[in-house]
Amino acid sequence: MAAMDQPHLLIAGGGIAGIAAALAAASAGRDAAVFERAAAFEEVGAGLQLGPNAVKALQRIGAWYDVSVIATSPPAIVMRDAMSGAVVRRVALAGSFERMFGAPYRVAHRADLHGALLAAAARHSRISVSGGHAVTEVTPSAQEVLITLQTGETRRGDALIVADGMRSGLRQKMWPGSASVFAGQIIHRALIPRPDVVPDADCVNLWMGRGFHAVHYPVGRDRRLNIVLVAHEGQSPDEIAYRCCLRLQDVIAQAPAWLPWEARHVPVLDTWVKGRVLLLGDAAHGTVPYFAQGSAMALEDAALLADILQEAGGHVPNFARFNERMARVLAVHQASVRQGRIYSASGVMAMGRNAALRLMPEQRFLAQLGWIYKHG
Repeated sequence: MAAMDQPHLLIAGGGIAGIAAALAAASAGRDAAVFERAAAFEEVGAGLQLGPNAVKALQRIGAWYDVSVIATSPPAIVMRDAMSGAVVRRVALAGSFERMFGAPYRVAHRADLHGALLAAAARHSRISVSGGHAVTEVTPSAQEVLITLQTGETRRGDALIVADGMRSGLRQKMWPGSASVFAGQIIHRALIPRPDVVPDADCVNLWMGRGFHAVHYPVGRDRRLNIVLVAHEGQSPDEIAYRCCLRLQDVIAQAPAWLPWEARHVPVLDTWVKGRVLLLGDAAHGTVPYFAQGSAMALEDAALLADILQEAGGHVPNFARFNERMARVLAVHQASVRQGRIYSASGVMAMGRNAALRLMPEQRFLAQLGWIYKHG
């Protein structure tokens, strides 16, 4: 436990955001206690992309070494027309890309990323992680925060980080009317053994269809193929396969089963801070994943938390600076929604999209990504 003069951070949620927050605290010389609802710490889901801004955040909280070991280095992002199979644009992810943005681009399985963060946390004596201990009640005061666990036990700390995800029950209690909102799309996910014949199988492949889009890339040491189908018009995976080119049909056909997820987002809040309580990650600003920035935003939160705790020294941190991030995160949310529409466009809009992507000079294309990837 923390010494009397050392503020103690309580964290509700042991997913990526919660463990990253604990690492941020430890990097600033603070004790952190993580309480997770699940008895076993397992991250569900499939792959995720870690842009340069996410990598820099991982470096800031001292977790990049562990993550770099499990991450995969795709050589390029390949954007294709899902109907014809034609390559619309290829974006190389080494060389000038890394130099421009100051860090590499990586992909990983979500469970591997979570495991790497847990491994980093396990080396810190200042971090304790408890499974099977959901936080059910929060009682803040001017001097401390008291939490009640599902076991009936209570814990006291100087501050509480709420990082229990998009459907956060604590957020909905403390921020009434903040239940996550269905965005209208169903996301179908699958992991398959890496096929023998897939074009650019080692790359991040984005297939832009009519009323849908698809993404696949290899993850994990066994380099399985992570496949994501986003149905904007309610199609099933079979219906999507029927409408797209033979190459994408071949990939889709190899999935033995699909895990469907509702695309959701958290309503825009006036603040993420209430006294000594801070919302972090998806609990604060969960969004649709079409800009591949959900985990990156949580990691950026953790990096800022590390800065704030470091600057506070032995005093209780002032979380008000987090509200300065709201404009950036809102811009990411809006970009995510916009990208989903662009990737799934039809007719004249799809033709214009493809023409613009083909003709845009590389430096101009990369410069448009600067606002997101140069952060940190």
